[in-house]
Amino acid sequence: MNNETIPLPLVVDKDLAKAKINLVLTTAQLSIQALQDKVDSLVYNEDNLAEINETIAAIKKVEKKVEDAHKEGKAPSLAEGRAWDAAKNDLGGLLATIRSKPDKEYTKLCQAVEARKRAAKIEDDRKAGIEALLTTTILGFSQEITACKTSTELVSIQARINAEQGKKSAYQEYLPSLVERCAELNPLLKEQKEAIKQWEGLEKDTQTAIETGNDELLLEIEGKKEEIGGKIHETRIRVEEQAINSSIRHSGGGFTQTFPEVKAKRRTWKYEVKDIEALYKKCPGLVALTPNDEKIKEILKEKIAEGETKDKESIVFMGLILFYMDKKY
Repeated sequence: MNNETIPLPLVVDKDLAKAKINLVLTTAQLSIQALQDKVDSLVYNEDNLAEINETIAAIKKVEKKVEDAHKEGKAPSLAEGRAWDAAKNDLGGLLATIRSKPDKEYTKLCQAVEARKRAAKIEDDRKAGIEALLTTTILGFSQEITACKTSTELVSIQARINAEQGKKSAYQEYLPSLVERCAELNPLLKEQKEAIKQWEGLEKDTQTAIETGNDELLLEIEGKKEEIGGKIHETRIRVEEQAINSSIRHSGGGFTQTFPEVKAKRRTWKYEVKDIEALYKKCPGLVALTPNDEKIKEILKEKIAEGETKDKESIVFMGLILFYMDKKY
């Protein structure tokens, strides 16, 4: 049995990395603490500009040494990380190629299902809307019929019912259903119209009996009116019952279609601006105006090449853009 163990690579943490960088600085006879002491003792005035500048240069020298040590120290880890990245990219690329066809086809199929769902929803809403219109129309006519007190009003409603049956664009494929349901009301409407005509005739006879003082005839007319009035009331009830039963009988009970179950991996709201110029005119706050950095820098290069910036701290282009010398010390 082999008792030898494979040595694990040294794990470098922050403290070990700092120690290694400090070793590099010590070897180069550089000290961060010495720099700190120097900065603390500096006198900051115009007479001491040279010494301040030399101190800054010394700090930059140490900074450069730290950068070099950092770069050298992490180079092996970077190389190992790049190897892992390359391996992952190679295998990931292979898998992406394998997955591309099913992914594309699956997306296409899911989009087709969603499109059919949207179309079915629109169609269901259209049908439900027409059925609701049908029910409202029939119930509305029935209520108007029951409220009529004269034969003239009933004749007007009959004309409107006939006209309604010609509205192909409103009822579309449900027009035959409207015609059928109107036909169910027509006999009751006719019956009611005849009863009310009889009532209207009795009203005239009542006036004649009163004018002639014929009490016997008046009693006879009142008996007939009571009979006709009961018939009118009964027909009104039958009209309303007919309309309600018709609505229940012709109820579609909803529209359902079966679709494959589709689940999106991720749902995010996005936007697309159809007309950026129109959007800016109507809602300027929704459009960000930014300078074209590349084009402006091209203009600056031309100005420098033409010598317009020589011995100057700033120049103005067309009164709109200020070019200026940015200095760092």
